[in-house]
Formats: sequence, structure tokens, C-alpha cells
Amino acid sequence: MKRGLSVSDAGDRFVFQFERVAERNRVLHGGPWHYRNTMLVLGLYDGRGDPSAVPLNTLETWVAVEGLVHNLRNPKALNMVGSGLGRVIRFDQTVLKRKEEVQKIKLEFDVRRRIRVWQEIEFEMDGTVAEVDLTYDKVKGFRRLCGLFIHDAMGCDHMIQKEREALKAPSEEFDESFVTILEVNRTCCAESKGG
Repeated sequence: MKRGLSVSDAGDRFVFQFERVAERNRVLHGGPWHYRNTMLVLGLYDGRGDPSAVPLNTLETWVAVEGLVHNLRNPKALNMVGSGLGRVIRFDQTVLKRKEEVQKIKLEFDVRRRIRVWQEIEFEMDGTVAEVDLTYDKVKGFRRLCGLFIHDAMGCDHMIQKEREALKAPSEEFDESFVTILEVNRTCCAESKGG
């Protein structure tokens, strides 16, 4: 896309301006996108105010869910799985209708939270317990062992401690419904090279 797009530097961010709303929506919702093997997190900016005030913490992607028994390959069960990971946008209707072994959910999730690569769920409808494996389409940069995107110089344990402290005093910025506390091996960052 060379025409209909202008890019301007806004300090620590870039502002992309599209001529057509359809192109803007395709970029916002058609990712995730990468630049030089690094995830780009995008947000909607109305052109007014300070671009640095636009929150850049969510990412939309498809998540493949494997491990559901045949009778749990339905919208209600997929919604239970997806809502534990982030905001459910939609399901892949083709694989849902066919009740394929791998179901797909389009999610918006918070990159500041841990990404789960498996989950054990008890379904209220019939008491079935399922362990599902989760694969995030085109998502790069998170550590599979701890599930974090963001690592600071102190490592995973430091980030987990910050997460625990935030859970003790929840605020509007920290939605505890997206967090699962897991004990993590202290060598997570040293051993894992990415997702």
C-alpha cells in the first residue's frame, strides 16, 4: 500500500494516516503485524490530542484451540475458553460447523498479561474437564515458559512479583480477570528463546 497512507513520527510512536477507512480497518484488525521480526501493537487514534495517550496494550489474533472433545466444539464452550484469554471477537465458522479437532477463536488480548499456551477448563454444562493446547497465529516475542511479552532487566520473577502486587490493589488499568498466576522457573528467560 503505497498510496493513500502517510506516516509521521510522533516521538516514541508513529502515526499512520489512511485515506480510506476500509484500509485502516484492514490494518487494525488484519494483523498481527511485524517489523524486523518485532510485533507491532496498533491503536486507533482520532487525530486529536497527544498520540502517546493512545493505549497500545492489546493485540488481535486467531488462537487455535486443540483438545476439546467432539461435543464441546460449539460456540458456548469456545466462548468459555476464549473469555479466559481475552475478549472474544468471533469464531472460525467453517471449522466450527465441521466440528474439526482444532477450533479457532479470534481474540483481543492484553500483551501486558501472560499468554497461556495450555489451559485446563471444567465446563459447567456437563462437568467435562478438558486440557486444551493454545496456538497463537503470527504472535512473536513472548516466552513460552512464562507467557510474558515484556521482560525487564530483572527477569520473569520480577515481572511476576509486579503482577502479584498489582493483583493485591487492582486498578482500572489492571484487569485481573486476564491473569493466571503460575510459578515460573527462575531461568525462564535464559532458557527460552521465544514463542
